[in-house]
Amino acid sequence: MTLCKTIQGNYMHFKILDNMNNIISEVEGYYEINNNFNITNLYTDELYRNKYLATTLINCIKNTVKINKCISITVDDCTDRFLQTHNIYINNDFTYVTDGLPEMIFYLPCV
Repeated sequence: MTLCKTIQGNYMHFKILDNMNNIISEVEGYYEINNNFNITNLYTDELYRNKYLATTLINCIKNTVKINKCISITVDDCTDRFLQTHNIYINNDFTYVTDGLPEMIFYLPCV
């Protein structure tokens, strides 16, 4: 497996490729003007789920945006596990902004 990173302006894309260079997991998003990063896509191929690939990619995003002085990361939870325990975002310390709605936030620790 190979981890690839693309950063162009305010856009960021991390992906994990298999040995045939197929994307098996990816995350992408963009910086907003308010020191926030918004995740717009998180995907893992069904054959590779529950192997912590998406968590690895979320951590790549967290580490990269922290260096760039972001204070938060937002995402709309459109997963099959919306509002359920063991949700990928809840497991990565995101919290729902408003009960019953999909918007979630993760606040980066201050350094």
